[in-house]
Amino acid sequence: MKLDYKKKAESYENLSNYIKKHENFNNTNSWGCHYYTNLFYKYAIKCSEIIKCYLQPTDIEHLNHQSISEKFKEYIDPKFNTKIGAGYHTLFILSRKFRYEQNKLSKQQRKDFENTMKKMDEYLKTIKSKLNK
Repeated sequence: MKLDYKKKAESYENLSNYIKKHENFNNTNSWGCHYYTNLFYKYAIKCSEIIKCYLQPTDIEHLNHQSISEKFKEYIDPKFNTKIGAGYHTLFILSRKFRYEQNKLSKQQRKDFENTMKKMDEYLKTIKSKLNK
């Protein structure tokens, strides 16, 4: 399947605007927010190359922050919830949206997705270790 780069670029912009709107970048601690959000964001966009997942504002609006926190509580210290919230919002949206479409996939596409999820898990563990230093 050919990737629709125009659609992907629009989705990237939508999500970027959402993050700017909902995260307090003017806060004195905003360097942390910028740094970790960007790390998660870049990784999630890289994953979207594999899972062919395009983000739309409606996908974001329907998410519940508590359910996202629950999903990643194993990796994310609660005190960092707000600082990197936008980052794992991104990861959650990617995996959630893709799972709805998973039944339509070929065996190879499913395998690619599972490998991507494993990479995400490893990445989240890496971020947590950086946060704890």
